[in-house]
Formats: sequence, structure tokens, C-alpha cells
Amino acid sequence: MRPNLYGMAAAAAITFTTLPAQSIDAIAVHFPQPVMAGGRRLPAGNYTVSTLKGVGEVPVLRFQSEAGESMAVMVTREYLASDQVAQRSEVLVVPDGAHGLRIDRIVMEGSSYQFLLPVSDFTN
Repeated sequence: MRPNLYGMAAAAAITFTTLPAQSIDAIAVHFPQPVMAGGRRLPAGNYTVSTLKGVGEVPVLRFQSEAGESMAVMVTREYLASDQVAQRSEVLVVPDGAHGLRIDRIVMEGSSYQFLLPVSDFTN
């Protein structure tokens, strides 16, 4: 019998919280356990996820811990349906085999797009 990955993803996503009414450029999130983000492991804890302004077309998200450690991940921007704007910020976390959990996508309240994080075999 195959595990219900959608149910596991939904359950994992519910355990992650973001603060309401935040700007489109940054959200606060708490990961109760370690997660993978773009092939790198983030320890459990509180993070600020923000968009970095760059000159290129590739969006970059910065994950900064309360301890001040940060890492940047190049992501893909996927636009929501026409005239649709995210009503709340969300971080979707899904099972990732041997790595445990990984961040699949992030949407920021008020945004017309979501960020898709790459799947990578890189481990640290």
C-alpha cells in the first residue's frame, strides 16, 4: 500500500506557521523540525524568508535564522491564475525520502505568484 503523500504534505504544511498581515517581500516561519530548502538542510527554528532584489530574472529567496545565519536559494516564479492574489502566506512542505522533509513552494500574502524551490540531490 502506497502512503498518501498528499495527506502527509498537508499535515506537514499545517505544522508550519507564518505571521499574518506581512509584507509581500518577507514572511516569518517556524520549522519545528529540520527541512531541506534547495538542497540544503535548515535546522529547526524560526526564520525570516525574504526576496532578494537582483538584476537578473531569476528570483532568489533568503532564509535567515534568528541566530543570524542565512542562505540564499534560487527559485522559480510561477504566476497564479489571472486576477488571483494570495490571501495568506503559506509554506508547503512535502516528504523527501531519506532527507525527511523539503520545502516545495512558498507563497506570500498579497502576491500574484508563488515560488517553487528546486529539488536537489545535494546533501550537506
